[in-house]
Amino acid sequence: MGSNVQNVAVIFYFSCILALIMPANAAGLSECPGIFDPNSWHNCIGVYEHEDAFHYYGEFQYGRYHGHGTSSNIAGDKYIGQWKKGQMDGDGTMWFWHGEVWEGSWRNGSWVDGTKYNKDEIPADIRLLFEKR
Repeated sequence: MGSNVQNVAVIFYFSCILALIMPANAAGLSECPGIFDPNSWHNCIGVYEHEDAFHYYGEFQYGRYHGHGTSSNIAGDKYIGQWKKGQMDGDGTMWFWHGEVWEGSWRNGSWVDGTKYNKDEIPADIRLLFEKR
């Protein structure tokens, strides 16, 4: 039961962070209607939770993660940044479960360029962005 409460707290926290850092163009997007439907989730903001514990909160276009969003998975990896056609694409930051952080440019789901930090080198602003409360 405690794990569920912690998961809800983490989801709430990331939702709040995303609301603070969401780009201006997203402010005009409406909430996605009902439960996930790739045919109706277009130009909206929603929450998608997959049965394998993958979680995404952010912008959708044509039923795909597209725009600014936050994701997490069961292993503990977390990503905040840009998405395109369902993949991490653009500027973003990934905090891996083992403590390493990759900040920079992503293309088609892969990290392209930027800075990699070991867990003892992570800047305070990145720690604050991902900090659990």
